[in-house]
Amino acid sequence: MSEVKLRWGVSHSKLEKVMQSDLVTDRNKNITNRALRGDTFLRIGADHGITRERVRQITLRSIDAVDVARGWGRTLRAKSIGISKFEYLFDMELNVRSNNCIMNAGFSKDELLISISTKEGQRKMLSIPNFGRKSLKEVCKTLGVDVMI
Repeated sequence: MSEVKLRWGVSHSKLEKVMQSDLVTDRNKNITNRALRGDTFLRIGADHGITRERVRQITLRSIDAVDVARGWGRTLRAKSIGISKFEYLFDMELNVRSNNCIMNAGFSKDELLISISTKEGQRKMLSIPNFGRKSLKEVCKTLGVDVMI
């Protein structure tokens, strides 16, 4: 009998590493296990009182925690959302709109810091679709940079 195929091409050995990891809470292990084995994000979310998007985030972060501990980086997340030039921007705790705009524009964390610290760079940031002054202010505040425009 063949093993159940897991989501996103995650191997059973990687799932086992997540389940044995001290870096992932028991709750997140349960969510990750169920999500990768094919349970719907909506059903898992209802059981835990969270949204299906949060289920997806927890699943990816649990796998990332094991990958980062092993020095692999965040390859699964980059692959799953199709961004080749990916830097883990969620650590900055930006709102969803700001984060998505920056990721879709292809900025890495270092490029963002360099770009946002100049007046010209801030103008360039405002040219990103759906990235407005409110997003610019939020990013500047998070990075400790003054808004120049």
